[in-house]
Amino acid sequence: MTWGSAAAVAAIVAVAVYYLVEPSAPTLPYITTWQKGEFRDVPNACRVLAPSTLSGDLGGHPSKSVQTFAAATKSECTFQIDAKPTFRVLDISMQAYTPSLIAPGNGSATSYARYTFAETRQELAKPSKGTPEPPATITPLTGLGGQAVSAVQIYRQRSKTDLVTVLVRVHNVLITVKLWANTGGGFGPVSIPQLQTAAMAAARTSVKAVSGEPAA
Repeated sequence: MTWGSAAAVAAIVAVAVYYLVEPSAPTLPYITTWQKGEFRDVPNACRVLAPSTLSGDLGGHPSKSVQTFAAATKSECTFQIDAKPTFRVLDISMQAYTPSLIAPGNGSATSYARYTFAETRQELAKPSKGTPEPPATITPLTGLGGQAVSAVQIYRQRSKTDLVTVLVRVHNVLITVKLWANTGGGFGPVSIPQLQTAAMAAARTSVKAVSGEPAA
């Protein structure tokens, strides 16, 4: 064997050894696809509650309803009744999060929703400085989605406003139900337990509607 041939064989052997002993590239832990049980779409928030249920939650037939957001992954609807002595505003929002590396976690849609749930809960409990939002009294809820809390905020301005928020996570979907009530100026009185019951009922119906959507 000539020197050139020996050198060529040595080079081939070296390359083969390199590929045999080279560690394989690490697999990224990030999830970039839909996982089992996750939802791509949400139902229309304006159609979640039956008219009779809506009237019961608001204490009367709503005088106005507005769809503030309408998309496949997010839907939001606001209902209002303004008939003395009752003033109520009910807002239902549902958002299906997609796989993303924006939020901390493994990149899955559920991880994104879980992070947003925690951030929203924190903002309710400790609103940003300089905002008119009062700190909320947070109560964890069980038997409603994967995570759920109820929050009560009392605004004291010219008229008193009570706000009950029910925040629920169902896999990668975040459901937010807000129910406002005003007292003063001929409106009221307001019962916080009554508002909580109505907001909880709307949240349960919303969870049922979301769960009826096709899942991955």
